Amino acid sequence: MGHDYRELESFVQQQQDAAFTALGDAPSPDTPPPSLYQRALGTGLSEVLASYRGAVLKLEQEILHQPDASMVLAKVHALLSEFMLVLPGLSQLLEHVRSRQLRGGALLRHLTDQCCTGTLPVQTCLKRLLWHCHQVRVCVCAW
Repeated sequence: MGHDYRELESFVQQQQDAAFTALGDAPSPDTPPPSLYQRALGTGLSEVLASYRGAVLKLEQEILHQPDASMVLAKVHALLSEFMLVLPGLSQLLEHVRSRQLRGGALLRHLTDQCCTGTLPVQTCLKRLLWHCHQVRVCVCAW
């Protein structure tokens, strides 16, 4: 889970950095402009990671305030079991997006296809990521 978290966090940070760079610098002819859809994907992933960080914080607080250490492993498993499924699934999605350099409609199509597969927690997260990407489309159409 730690590796998957680092990969997802790295992508989120990369998208945030690209957004700030795009605001201040002239676009380079060698690099494509940042993708609004990838930035939206980063925003959605940031939400998921914030939820994970919240669960880890809650777990730490419960362990520190409970003198009985006999149930620590059970607590870890119970509180983080959803993320044991979600983080690897999102990491695989991100690997596919990066390796195929999916942007725009291709990214939307891939997210839509992935929403129909996997376990319920993964589907729920994918639908939330798709919602974020659809918000870009709504804003672009409104312009």
